[in-house]
Amino acid sequence: MPVTLRDRLAQFAPDLPLLHTVDGPLTTSDLMASSPGPSHPISGGALLIGCSDLALALRTILQFEGGLDRMGFCAPTLGTKQKDDLARAGEFDAALLDPGETLAQCPSFNSLPALETYLGTHFSAGLSSPRPTEWVMTTSGTTGVPKLVTHSLDSLTVSTKTATQPAVNIRWGMVYDYTRFAGMQVVMQSLMSGACLLCPNLMASLSEQLAFLTAQRATHLSATPTLWRKILMTPRHQALAPEVITLGGEIVDQLVLDQLAKTYPRAKCIHIFASTEAGVGFTVRDGLAGFPETYLDDSPAGIDLRIVEDQLEVHNSRVHSAYLGEQGAITDSEGWVATGDLVAQRAGRIVFLGRANGTINVGGNKVMPEVVEAALMAHPRVVFARAFEKRSAFMGALVGCEVVLDQPIPANRPEDKKVLIGQITAFASERLEAYQTPALVKVVDKIATNAAGKLMRR
Repeated sequence: MPVTLRDRLAQFAPDLPLLHTVDGPLTTSDLMASSPGPSHPISGGALLIGCSDLALALRTILQFEGGLDRMGFCAPTLGTKQKDDLARAGEFDAALLDPGETLAQCPSFNSLPALETYLGTHFSAGLSSPRPTEWVMTTSGTTGVPKLVTHSLDSLTVSTKTATQPAVNIRWGMVYDYTRFAGMQVVMQSLMSGACLLCPNLMASLSEQLAFLTAQRATHLSATPTLWRKILMTPRHQALAPEVITLGGEIVDQLVLDQLAKTYPRAKCIHIFASTEAGVGFTVRDGLAGFPETYLDDSPAGIDLRIVEDQLEVHNSRVHSAYLGEQGAITDSEGWVATGDLVAQRAGRIVFLGRANGTINVGGNKVMPEVVEAALMAHPRVVFARAFEKRSAFMGALVGCEVVLDQPIPANRPEDKKVLIGQITAFASERLEAYQTPALVKVVDKIATNAAGKLMRR
């Protein structure tokens, strides 16, 4: 008989606070209480969950896991067409969305009782015993259309520490979208350890989210390197007092690790290599970018690693070999996942260079945007940068960059901006090859990120 998330949480006391939103705390009993619905158990069907209300999503998961064939998750911020495309690709029978949202592909609901009545009407004639429900996550879509990846509760929680006694002193801060793989990792780690998951209004400003996490005394906080940079740019970051910091989802460079260590000297800083397709690969706890090359022979997480043509590959027996629907293969015939991350071996360490599909071709030379961004952010005035392809009639492409400064330049001093841009360009040219040096540097107020907290590459 499959073990469900509800089974895992049943060990905790009914009055244990497991979730705290802007509306207040919710206990084990609050989350697990059944809503009024059909008298017959749900058996079969596929549900797409894309609501912004985490409490509603969790109640829905706990109500239907073990009955549904499949539960899928998509970011609430996705457009209706994208949600419809995902619903079609995953052959979902119903969707749980925010009020007012409807899909053409399947019936849409915004409350648990209404959803349960529908599912009970259409999927209540099968076996009443629990079945293993598939968990379907979407890729981040950083460089294209999101795809659907099938997981199990086991594959989502392989690195999760399950507590025999609830971790009442741990309070996980939630700044990820829970529908993303990284966000679901935070949800699972917090819930299954009996900690309290702190969920601000993720539609609010970052400053407001940090105010909530500070007021609720967040002890653990996980975010992408990009999101951590945004946090460090927000004045309210100084009030946070994390005991554990985790990073993942993008290249974790030495600069951001050093900044976090300096800002939060008492916190343990852990970076995690994971992806929606490959699952959790490994963690690094030594405060250095990249990972020890010894991981190639003896990965601490038991997940095999190798480098093929400068690209990191992962072998994880728990992941599926293909995307859901007709979206292509994930693994090769031997079960290896090509992560798309280009790496290099340097002084006993494997360092990440960038994404294989994100290179900029400048006169036949491949430029990694991440390398250019790291050079720019080493400048004392640059706190954030994004490199991108700038079309050129002569070269085909050049490198363009957006940068965010530590302090804005007064609008009445345009000459100061021009001088600073020249200084930043010269600074970068000392650290980069000529073909890597930005041909255009533009000062902006902010740089766009997606729902996964990653830089928007396209």
